[in-house]
Amino acid sequence: QNSHFARLPFNAELSQRFLDDYLKDLDFQRLYFTQEDVDGFEAKYGDKLHTMLLHGNSVPAANEIYKVFEKRVEERVALAEKLLKEGTFDFSADESVMLSRKDAAWPKNDKEAAELWRLQIKEAVLGETLRRELLTKLSKEQGKADPGSADRSPTDKVSLRYKRFLNSVKDVDEEEIANYFLSSIARAYDPHTDYMSFREMNRFKDGMKNELVGIGALLQGEEDGATKIMGIVVGGPADRDGILKLNDRVVAVDTLNTGKPEDMIDIMFMKIDKVVDYIRGKEGSSVALKVEPAGGAPGETKIVVIQRGKVEMKDEQASGEVIDMKNEKGDTHRLGIITLPSFYADFEEGKVRCSVDVERILKRLTEEKIDGLILDLRNNGGGSLEEVRRMTGFFIESGPVVQVKN
Repeated sequence: QNSHFARLPFNAELSQRFLDDYLKDLDFQRLYFTQEDVDGFEAKYGDKLHTMLLHGNSVPAANEIYKVFEKRVEERVALAEKLLKEGTFDFSADESVMLSRKDAAWPKNDKEAAELWRLQIKEAVLGETLRRELLTKLSKEQGKADPGSADRSPTDKVSLRYKRFLNSVKDVDEEEIANYFLSSIARAYDPHTDYMSFREMNRFKDGMKNELVGIGALLQGEEDGATKIMGIVVGGPADRDGILKLNDRVVAVDTLNTGKPEDMIDIMFMKIDKVVDYIRGKEGSSVALKVEPAGGAPGETKIVVIQRGKVEMKDEQASGEVIDMKNEKGDTHRLGIITLPSFYADFEEGKVRCSVDVERILKRLTEEKIDGLILDLRNNGGGSLEEVRRMTGFFIESGPVVQVKN
C-alpha cells in the first residue's frame, strides 16, 4: 500500500495534477477540449486548485470546467449529425485515425478539432459497415438468416451512439460534477481511492446488503434510448406480478404511481443508475412503468403497475460446495469450495454479514470431512474491511491483520 499512496507536497504542482486528472477523467481520448481550452483552465486554476480546495470553493471551478466540456460535446455531436446527414465519406482516401488518443496532444483549436472529429466519425461508420458485412458473410456461409438485415443503417447507429453520450453528459447535476472532481483529487494521491457522493454511498450500501427494495428486474440501456428488461429476479415483485416480460422496453416512469400523465417521467437516453433510482422506492409503494411490449406493434405501449418489495440478490451471497476428486492411485479426496462474490455487509443494521455466512458454510464443510478448502474470490470487488478482518480469524491465529491510519 505504501507504494500506491503518493505522499505529495501540498503545493502548486499538486494543483496542476488535480486539474490534469480532472480533464483526463472528462475527456480521456482528448476529443472534445482544445489546447486553447486547456491553456485557459491552466491560467485560471492551474496553481490555485489546492488552495481553493482548502477554502471550500473548488467545486464552482469544477462546474465551470464541466460546462465548457458539455458545450464542446454539444458542438462535436452537432458536427457529427451534420456529417452523417451528408453521408459523403470517401473510404478510398489515404487517411488514418488513432485508436487511442490518451497520450496524444489536445487539438490546437476548433478547426483542428473539427478535422479530428470528421476522421473519428468516418472511422465509426466504416467500423459499423465492416461489422455488418462480416455478419452477413458469416450468416450466408452458415446458411442462417442475416442478423443485421432489420438493423438500423451504420450512420443511424453511429448517430444514436453519440446522441446517448450527449444525453449522459447533459443529464448531470452539481452533486455528480463534484463527484467527478473530488474523485480525480482522490486518485491524484492513490489510484485505488474514489470519492463517493451521497447517492453513490447509498447505492453502495444497498449493494452490500445483497438486498434492495424495488421490482426485481435487470435493466440495460438500448442504443435508441429505451431501457430494456434483460432479466427478472425469481421470486421478486415483477416475477410475482407476471405482467412485465423479458425484452419489454421501458420508456417512462411514474415513480409515485399518481396516474397523472404529467407525472410520467420520460427516461429516454437516461443513465441506467438514474432510471433505477426512479424505479426503486419504499417497500409497499407502487411504481408505474410505461412499457413497449416485446413483440408488440410499433408504437404500442401499456402501463404496468408493480408494488415494490424486498429483492434478495441470492447470486451475490456466499455459497459452498463439496467436490470429490480421485488422484492417480484412485484415492478420493474431498475438496470444499466457498465462493464469495463480495465482502458484503449491512452497514446500518448488521443483519447481513458475509463473515457469518462463510462461518456457517465452513462449519458445514468441516462436518462433511473435507480434506482441503478453496476460497474463490474471483470477481470479488471488495466491500467491508471489518468482515475481512473477522474472516481471517477463521484461518489464522489471533493477532494483527491490518493497520488503518488516518
